[in-house]
Amino acid sequence: MKFAWPEADLSNIIKKFSYRGTSFHIEYFDGSVSDYYCSDPNHANEVKSLMYSQAGQRQEIMQNKDYKVGRTMLLFTELVSGLGVHFSIKSEDDLMTFLYSLLIAFNLLVLSHGAKVERELEKFKLFFEMYDHLDEVNKSSFMKAIEFENIYQKNLDIHTVDDFSFADIKVLHRKLQEKYQLQTKS
Repeated sequence: MKFAWPEADLSNIIKKFSYRGTSFHIEYFDGSVSDYYCSDPNHANEVKSLMYSQAGQRQEIMQNKDYKVGRTMLLFTELVSGLGVHFSIKSEDDLMTFLYSLLIAFNLLVLSHGAKVERELEKFKLFFEMYDHLDEVNKSSFMKAIEFENIYQKNLDIHTVDDFSFADIKVLHRKLQEKYQLQTKS
């Protein structure tokens, strides 16, 4: 996950993890890191399960509390930016031009952040649809379920989903829809 939700205890939310054999490296959203050894071969699956649960919780909270940037907010941001451009062009005062430019920059940052949040939520929505479907048909790996002509070198999993772009996830989702008649959730 690239971001947590506002009420989350960041010291318990796994940002990413890696493992080799018995060596685990876990990074949390508060910046803390945990390195340890575990000889249990199922431990990686337990960490993945926890990450899946946390990502699902984030999806539910972000959708229920409507943190997504709505169309009204986007239109408002565009309107304010447009007015800022208009007034900065019309203004002969350098200070006012500077202030309008700051307003435009702030609105563009809000717009950009909102778009990133929405794209991340949509990416995970598609991931969950694929994961849930493939779990139903007893597939152990996304990569084994579809022919990818060696395009993707990594298995898609909860701890590797951030390595895939939104466009990649959309392609994988579309291929799954074609192969398994995957139904999308509204």
